[in-house]
Parts: sequence; structure tokens; C-alpha cells
Amino acid sequence: MAKKSLDVCAWCSAETWCERRKDGRPQCSGCKIVAFFRYLYRPLGFTLLGWQEKVLRDLYGTVQVDTGRRRYRRGYVSMAKKQGKSFLIGGLPIYHLIHEHEIRPEAYGAAASKDQAGIVFRAAAQLVRANADLLDRLKILDSTRRIIRHDRGGFYAVLSADGDVNDGVEPSLAMIDELHRWKTEKAETLRTVRNPGP
Repeated sequence: MAKKSLDVCAWCSAETWCERRKDGRPQCSGCKIVAFFRYLYRPLGFTLLGWQEKVLRDLYGTVQVDTGRRRYRRGYVSMAKKQGKSFLIGGLPIYHLIHEHEIRPEAYGAAASKDQAGIVFRAAAQLVRANADLLDRLKILDSTRRIIRHDRGGFYAVLSADGDVNDGVEPSLAMIDELHRWKTEKAETLRTVRNPGP
């Protein structure tokens, strides 16, 4: 894939940093991730909701004009249950493993309990299983709640604050679920280890 450069996106007509698709047309990061999620949701009969698209475009498509780097490194999504949050968050590590330009991406989904941590993993696994070409590239390990690339070039793993906390991981994507439940000292330690900084 060609190097990113300042251009006009063929889909949203925004003047921003784009990369060239296989057909040669420029595509910005916001349109790229939105197109991926539409593809990801289609086999399950899901539609990308307006709020989901806004979150994706804000996080991935808002870039610094002079460098093309993302403006935001962190995002916070809060809403009532049954609004599509788990499938949105579950799709992020899949996108990260396949489309981010990382040599060996490490994506982690963390929650205060094992049961809660499993919700987003099950959503991610369901999205992968519904797409045959994703199954050619990713392997789901239900017993350890991991999704790994077949080329062993990256993985998504689930962590919980009621398990052991290990230092030494270097997440390139860290997702924290149900933040309001992170009340124990062990949960705070996991949050700090996995998501350093303010």
C-alpha cells in the first residue's frame, strides 16, 4: 500500500492525509475504518449506527494536518446497555490486527471481572467467525480468550482485574470496559500497568 500523504479523500472529499487503495483512489483513515466496520457488520445483519461512526471517525480520522498523525490517543465512550457498544469495541482489535501499520500489534481488552472481560471478546469472536476471509487471517482461542494472527504477527488478549497482573506487556491498543466498576486496588493496578500516563 502506498505511503500516506495529504490529499482529498475520494469518499468524504475532505482534504486530509490519505493512503492509496489498491484501485489508486485516496482514502482517509476515517473512511477506511468506517468501511471496515460496515464490512465487519454486514454478515451479522448489523448496521453501523450514527454514534458508532462518529466515534470511529473522531478517533481514527481526526489527524494533525502537518504530520498526518492521529490527534487523539484516547477515547471515552459511555452509554446505556444494549446500544451496540460491545460490538463496536469488539471490532477495534480486529481492525487493529489487520489494518494498523504495526509490526507486531498487541491489543488488550481489560475489565474488572473475567465475566465482563468476556463480553467484548465474544463480540469480537462472533465478528471474526461471521467473515470467512477474517478466519483465514485470524485464529480464535476461546479457552484463553485470545485472537491471534495466523502469521503470529500480533494478537488480542483479554485481561481482568480479578486475575493476576503482569508487567512487561506493551499494548498498542488498550480497551478498558465498565470503568465505573474498577474500584479495587488490583483493578487500579491493572489500569495503571496497561494504560500508563494521565
